Amino acid sequence: MFNEPGPDPGMMEEDVQAEDDYLRISPPAGEADDVPEALTENVPYETCEKVPEAKTQEFFRGTPDAYANRMFYDFARYERVLTTKDCTCAGKVAPFDTVQEIRDQITAEQGEDWNRLIIGGDYETAGNKLRDQVEAMCGGRF
Repeated sequence: MFNEPGPDPGMMEEDVQAEDDYLRISPPAGEADDVPEALTENVPYETCEKVPEAKTQEFFRGTPDAYANRMFYDFARYERVLTTKDCTCAGKVAPFDTVQEIRDQITAEQGEDWNRLIIGGDYETAGNKLRDQVEAMCGGRF
């Protein structure tokens, strides 16, 4: 119906090509810019032997303390992989004493009555961000 050319945005062919090249090599918005390079192949965590503390009924209970411990442990696992750049079970299975270190630090700062659900939720949010970085670095699911 209309055979008129579209508006000229004032870009030369080289400018359009440069813009296309930039968009093609740029990471999508919201992704980590500085994803470290893994030193190992990715091994899914679900195939790894878990630490004894992470296999107990207490760990999986529906209590605020158990929830906080799970979130602290998840955070510790993701942080360990990013620190070691090890995507195997050796990197993904963190020592459980890190959970107690986190609990001790929070108790020292906030007292014994700290809110397990709120603090656990904060660690869950932070852990999810780390997990995304780990999965980008390792090239697959945690």
